[in-house]
Amino acid sequence: MVSAQELHDEAKRATNAGRHERALVLVARARALTADPDLLALLDGTAAYAEVERGHLSLAHDLCDAALARAASEPVLGILLGQRAVVLTRRGHLDEALADFGAAVERLAGRPEYPGRFLAAEPVPDDRRLRGVLLGRAGGDRRSDRANA
Repeated sequence: MVSAQELHDEAKRATNAGRHERALVLVARARALTADPDLLALLDGTAAYAEVERGHLSLAHDLCDAALARAASEPVLGILLGQRAVVLTRRGHLDEALADFGAAVERLAGRPEYPGRFLAAEPVPDDRRLRGVLLGRAGGDRRSDRANA
C-alpha cells in the first residue's frame, strides 16, 4: 500500500511537471490516508499551488489559510507562509506577500533551501522589497523544486 507521504511526493512531482489535475487527485487520496496535522497542512499547500497554476487564486488563498490553521510545526508553518506569499504575489497583494515571505524565511532559518524555492517558484514583480527578503536571507539553491509544500 502506498503511504500518504508517498502520494504527497508524487503530487508535488505532478504539480512541478504541470499535471495539476493529477496532483489534486493524488492529494485527495493522500488526505484519506493520514491524520497527521502537518502532512494534512502540506497537502493543502500542494493543492493550493496546483490551484494557483490553474488560475483559481481565491481557492488557492483559502487552501493556504486552512493549511496554516492546521499546521503543527514551525518548519511547516514556514513552508506554508511561503506558499501563501506566492499566492498573494500572484493576486497583486505585494505588501501582504512581503510579510509572509519574511515570516517564512524566519521560520526556515535552518533550512536555507526553502526561501530559494519560493524565489524559484514565483517570478517576483519588480519589487526590490520582495527580492531583498528572499535574496538577502535565503542563501539557498534557487533551482530547487517549484512546489514547496
